Amino acid sequence: MAVAGFHIIHNMNASHLTVRNLPDELAAALEKEKRRRGTSLNQTVIDLLRQSLGVYAGLLSRTLPHVIHTEEENAYYTATLEAVLSRSDRTAEESRLAELLTLLIEDFEDKNYALPPASPLEIIHHLMASNGLRQIDLIDVFGSPGIASEVLSGKRDLAKGHIERLSHRFNASPELFFAPRA
Repeated sequence: MAVAGFHIIHNMNASHLTVRNLPDELAAALEKEKRRRGTSLNQTVIDLLRQSLGVYAGLLSRTLPHVIHTEEENAYYTATLEAVLSRSDRTAEESRLAELLTLLIEDFEDKNYALPPASPLEIIHHLMASNGLRQIDLIDVFGSPGIASEVLSGKRDLAKGHIERLSHRFNASPELFFAPRA
């Protein structure tokens, strides 16, 4: 099992663990915990892993995460995620739960709230409105008032140079201005 850059190897035949690439501060903390518990290093690591799995299992049993099907479930998991994220002293188990809830929420919202793709022309009009621009303000992008008018009315397609200048002007990816493929 790989954990945070180090490896825990369980030898089933010899019934012991081998820990490799352990950071010095973690090795020192494990040694201190071993002395506190009065157990072997193997037993200390096993006990800590069981404890951690138990904490995560407890979080899962209280939350019961599953694929979200309804708005109510989405609201519940969103509130649960917000509660976990509001904690500044999150445990590793809580961070894992937050990661799981985030994936479940994103999946539900991608399926239920996805916006239809916008055309390059719709994107340009949105960017113009958001930035308080008029057609005359984009003459430097299109080269002339006539070409600006034709492009912005949909009578003319965007040229490669237009896309490059729009991308630079709005600090946006050129992909925004490519026509979607069918």
